[in-house]
Amino acid sequence: MTVVIALATDAAADPVLETGLRYAGLLGVPAHVVNVATADKPLQERTATPDELADLQARVAAAGVPATVEQVCDPDAAGTVLARAAELDASLIVIGVRKRSPVGKLLLGSVSQSVILESEVPVLAVKP
Repeated sequence: MTVVIALATDAAADPVLETGLRYAGLLGVPAHVVNVATADKPLQERTATPDELADLQARVAAAGVPATVEQVCDPDAAGTVLARAAELDASLIVIGVRKRSPVGKLLLGSVSQSVILESEVPVLAVKP
């Protein structure tokens, strides 16, 4: 069992990380932080840079919860998060959500929405 923390580098990143690590501690299980980079734009807005990953590793280590951090290059961020949750026998997925305009909802899919709707384990959605 583990808590999978799906982390983007946006306004929700800090609350998502803090919430995920807190729940992992409460459940007494390790945490697995995953940041997904797409193949065509590996340093896009929601992807952690090498410096951000190093900072993330340090923050996770200081939290006192056994945890791993990985960055995966895959165009299907939701699929990657769900696959990691299945591989790690996750007991919980923690993911950030943000408000989108009606046009944004129509034109762009939501990673969070896909994870929430397709997950076989509980998903905790954290607002920024």
